[in-house]
Amino acid sequence: MRKLLVIPIVALFLFKYSANAQQIHYSQFFLSPHTTNPAQVGLFEGTVRFGGIYRGQWLGNLAESGFNTPSIYVDAPVMPGIRKQDWIGVGGGLVNDAAGVAPITTTNFNIGLTYHLALGDEQFNVISLGVQMGSSRKNISPNLIFEDELRLLPTREANDLIGQPEGYADWAAGINWRQKMNDRMSFNLGYAMYHINEPEVSLLQAADSLRQPRIPRKSVASGSFMININDEWNLEPMFLIQSIVSDNEMLIGLNGYKMLKNEKQAQIGMGYRLQDALVFYLGLQTPDWRVGMSYDLTTSQLSDYNPVTFEIGGFYILKKYKEPEINPYIFCPRF
Repeated sequence: MRKLLVIPIVALFLFKYSANAQQIHYSQFFLSPHTTNPAQVGLFEGTVRFGGIYRGQWLGNLAESGFNTPSIYVDAPVMPGIRKQDWIGVGGGLVNDAAGVAPITTTNFNIGLTYHLALGDEQFNVISLGVQMGSSRKNISPNLIFEDELRLLPTREANDLIGQPEGYADWAAGINWRQKMNDRMSFNLGYAMYHINEPEVSLLQAADSLRQPRIPRKSVASGSFMININDEWNLEPMFLIQSIVSDNEMLIGLNGYKMLKNEKQAQIGMGYRLQDALVFYLGLQTPDWRVGMSYDLTTSQLSDYNPVTFEIGGFYILKKYKEPEINPYIFCPRF
């Protein structure tokens, strides 16, 4: 009987925590376009882009599992738009988020479609509108470890209560504005909303007669401003603001890019997530690929638990252009 009471209470508590406080987010949001803004899908120069990022949060804590969030994606500008300077982008991504303690696992597969409206033939000013449709699945394992080392293993009764995970549709949309102001300055601003349809999710079979919990809408605003200081350095102030019901997160940062040989740039930067953590960035990039890593140094009261939080990610842009067909010119000899 005790197990029958513990499982529903723990499951509902963990679901509420996971749905509101631990929605997917990355310190290197600029390496994860499909989780930052659907309008950024296909917003690059090249044929196709392959990317991925992994975030490990609170490793060594929370029943030695913490939060693990890997994701991969692929996107491409596939065809011209209504006007010759516009284009259409498509892409898909896969995200798996495992929240410790139970754990609660969320898997999301998404497909995005974006229209990029270029204001000018040179495409220096681009407004992008994107929509994303996702298919998600949330699951909980009743394998719990308490502070006094009491282990609660799955039982037939617990499995009957939790039941099988069910999929649900998850919609998102966004708008993005990218502009090259001159040879030294450019900026990128975007706003997106995730979980537009506020999907219902049930973890317990016994809760069929009750009102099912919903995943609340999440607003994401992001931006960056690239400044070419001189022939050796670029500076990039940036920000990310996320809002879920009454929970808000704000990350502000500054990346510096040092010019190296062969069009390479070394990245070093620092950010601050308000009332949470300092973020340190390192990376390397070229016009075709980029890799980066970050480390979150917790500054809140949670620092007493010595959390280890880091990310590693990157992408590669494949560029394969069709060679132009040149009609041969035959010279007629003179007689």
